[in-house]
Amino acid sequence: MIATVLLCVALVAAVVCVVLILYRRHEERLRCYSAARMLVRSEILDHEILNRTGTTPVAEPTARRLLLCLCAHTKPKKKYVLDPRRGILFGRDTQSCDVLLSEAVISEQQCRISEYQGAIWLTDLGSANGTVLRKGLFRTLKLRGGQSVRLESGDRLILGSIRFDLILFPFDGTMM
Repeated sequence: MIATVLLCVALVAAVVCVVLILYRRHEERLRCYSAARMLVRSEILDHEILNRTGTTPVAEPTARRLLLCLCAHTKPKKKYVLDPRRGILFGRDTQSCDVLLSEAVISEQQCRISEYQGAIWLTDLGSANGTVLRKGLFRTLKLRGGQSVRLESGDRLILGSIRFDLILFPFDGTMM
């Protein structure tokens, strides 16, 4: 009898944990979509301003695209929503890098995330210590000297002591 009660309590606790995890993921996804809307709105505004001033005609930004949300495990936690079509450069170089990392083990230009033929790719840029990517729980890749790997949602990028969880999500700006 006591074993049955303990089993039921454990089952309820497990269900509550799963619900809380799913809720947190849903909240995180909503924050990513909100940041993506701001990114697309700023591009549309830039397009309108540049075309009204008559300087150089600018093509209207495409609304449907794949965006990347980077969740950095730092204190405080940081989140970035970025457009991989532009190329996202990681490193210590303050002039050229989009995501600045100040650790000594990071190269000036460590790695780049970019879009190629509809997929998102991570490329090591010849860094001294390589670029580490964890795919799932048991597969860890160390990229060196120009090696590339296709990224998927849920991958974890490890640069020095900083971990980035990657969330790839389709975004349609016409639904804003």
